[in-house]
Amino acid sequence: MKKLFLAIVGIIFILHTAAQDKVSSSNTSFSLGAELSLPVGTFGDIYSFGFGASGQGNFAIADDAAITLYAGYINYSLKSTYGSGSAGYLPVLGGVEFGFSPQIYASAQLGLTFYTKGGGSAFTYAPGIGFKISNNISALLKYTAQSKGGATSGAVGARLAYIF
Repeated sequence: MKKLFLAIVGIIFILHTAAQDKVSSSNTSFSLGAELSLPVGTFGDIYSFGFGASGQGNFAIADDAAITLYAGYINYSLKSTYGSGSAGYLPVLGGVEFGFSPQIYASAQLGLTFYTKGGGSAFTYAPGIGFKISNNISALLKYTAQSKGGATSGAVGARLAYIF
């Protein structure tokens, strides 16, 4: 995991250094999004679905690349077999977005997820593929995984966002 993290930090640094003269405040955007999440694997055995909201800042480092800062809240509902209730997750991630075309982009983020009902936090990574529906609407399909204590839980999700 440390090697992966260092590789991503290195790539961000190289892209930032190469595109430093292109960055301006007009190349910064902010979005608010609604999120749906479907737990998979062992995580999906316990929780049925998740929903929430998030905010993300994009800071352009080139015409087709941006550094991202993301924070959100996802609430997962327990399956009826385990009783009633839910668990809240607060992911705080940073990463990059690369545009393949004006409408399609890839996203990769790393960070921590904090648990609202105790349990501390977990290392989190979230790769995804996004689609710009219009200048102000974006949809992202992603896989989010949280690793803690040698165990990893994952979820497939979608984020529909309004870009300011």
